[in-house]
Amino acid sequence: MQLNANSTNVDSKTTSNLITETSSQIEVPSSILKRILFLYRDYKLALLITISAVILFGLIDAGMIYFIKPLIDDGLNNSNQKILKFGSLLVILIFVFRGLSSFISNYTSNWISHHIIARIRQDVFSHLLKLPRSFYDNHSRGELVSKVIYDTEQIAKATSGAFISFIRESVILLVLIGLMFITSWHLSLVFIAIGPIIGLLLYKVSRIFRVKSKRLQASMGQVSKTIEQSIKHHQEILYFGAHRQENDSFRNINRTTRQNNMKLVLLSSLTNPTIQIIASLSMAAVLLIASMEGVIEHISAGSFTAILVAMGSLLKPIKQLSKVNENLQTGLAAAESIFKFLDEPAERTTGTSFPKSNQPVISIKNLSFKYPNRDCAALSNITLDILPGEVVALVGSSGSGKSTLVNLLLNLYPTPNKTISFNGRYLEEWSLASLRENFSVVSQSVNLRQPSLQQNITYGSKTRNIDYEKFESCINDTQLSSLFQKQTIQSDFHVGEEACLLSGGQQQRVAIARALYRDAPLLVLDEATSALDQQSEQQFLNTISRTMKNTTMLIVTHRSAPLKLADKIVVMQEGKLVEIGKHNELMDKKGVFYSLYRKEFDK
Repeated sequence: MQLNANSTNVDSKTTSNLITETSSQIEVPSSILKRILFLYRDYKLALLITISAVILFGLIDAGMIYFIKPLIDDGLNNSNQKILKFGSLLVILIFVFRGLSSFISNYTSNWISHHIIARIRQDVFSHLLKLPRSFYDNHSRGELVSKVIYDTEQIAKATSGAFISFIRESVILLVLIGLMFITSWHLSLVFIAIGPIIGLLLYKVSRIFRVKSKRLQASMGQVSKTIEQSIKHHQEILYFGAHRQENDSFRNINRTTRQNNMKLVLLSSLTNPTIQIIASLSMAAVLLIASMEGVIEHISAGSFTAILVAMGSLLKPIKQLSKVNENLQTGLAAAESIFKFLDEPAERTTGTSFPKSNQPVISIKNLSFKYPNRDCAALSNITLDILPGEVVALVGSSGSGKSTLVNLLLNLYPTPNKTISFNGRYLEEWSLASLRENFSVVSQSVNLRQPSLQQNITYGSKTRNIDYEKFESCINDTQLSSLFQKQTIQSDFHVGEEACLLSGGQQQRVAIARALYRDAPLLVLDEATSALDQQSEQQFLNTISRTMKNTTMLIVTHRSAPLKLADKIVVMQEGKLVEIGKHNELMDKKGVFYSLYRKEFDK
């Protein structure tokens, strides 16, 4: 695709040559153009109305010059006042229909554009939730947010704007080719007189625009916030399989944004034809003044013609056509970026949906793993079995491979075939949803994104209906009931944005309650107590011990207290499993764990 906007000297080239050159410079890759056109397939009727209104506008805008001849010949030259009075009415009618066609073309084209914007934005957001973790490792959040917010808008806005502008201005130019105009300052004084009226109208409109724009900015802020949070907490969405909830939430915000946009479009579409109708009154005044006794004899046909032809000035359509290339380039560049993103492969969809197991068995055999585009292996030849109800602690210095192993168990990254099995079936045999349904995760960073306690605890639930008996049990088990009165236990207790109204210990309890409500057979504690003081940590561990006695647990920690829960400790170093055993056994060996414990673990 290459669109070159060459500066054109209007005096040296004819307008028809300008149209031909503008058209011939537009070279668009067929694949991109086809995909853009495909977006308009559901809006054929609206598109037909838009094109018809645009052509009508162009014909009226330039074709009104046609009425100059009878006005001059039959009106001025013959001093026929009836013709001039009829002309004053005709001008108003012309501008009413001109304004109507302008409103229809502007509103319907923007209606199509904003529907397409909302549709593309929803598709991009949905695709964001389905992308593998490796994609997020290589792309910044700002880049992705910009793609969803800015690029999606540019596709429909720029391409449809360029298309509509090209048709409208081309029609005007084709009708006005060869015509020249001059101005008459005497008659132009009438236009100056209406300046304050137009200025007042614009002032009023600008104030309304400011209010509407603030509302639009607020809704756009919600869009950005939702997108950024979903990207930031993408792992939790994958952990809990909450794609549907995120999509539903974003769909509501997206709909509000589109509606606010259309309110601005409505105001913008009405403003221009209103101003033009006001201007048409001054033109009618010119004709009425010219029809008065003693005035008509002093107005030359040339001056009279000039003031009318000035309305069809070639300057605006020529300038608009010169921008077609630039606008179209912007839209096509955005389209190329968006389509490339949508072509990014999502997480694998193959695999069988197996039922959730109450007795999970994990077997890891000779697992080696290397992150994409990295030379060093993150894991080397790991062999480990985790039995039902067993509590296994993963320890090691930073970069030893603990979190990588957890991520592979959840299949956030594709594992080498036949290296990890869950309940006798290799991970590649499982569908991602049914595999992750067996896990609950309480991570180092407690992410409580929902505004209410109930929504945070039930986050990722597979059913829309809340099990209030189970919810109340989770509240009581985690000692959260002190936050509110018993009679409001089923209400949406407000916790503030990202649970800012809860203490760190309360947030941890909510995270445990969420894990309890999820009722998964395997619990992963990934540095879950690292931000807690010793008292809060002990309360946390007591709650875990009391409420999850028969749950299989995998604990990733740098703290000594969680090790007391472990049936066995797995020691990792530089991606390798170097020691395994009970706490006392490993301390007696005085090997890697002994050194690590004395150096890094608190006592």
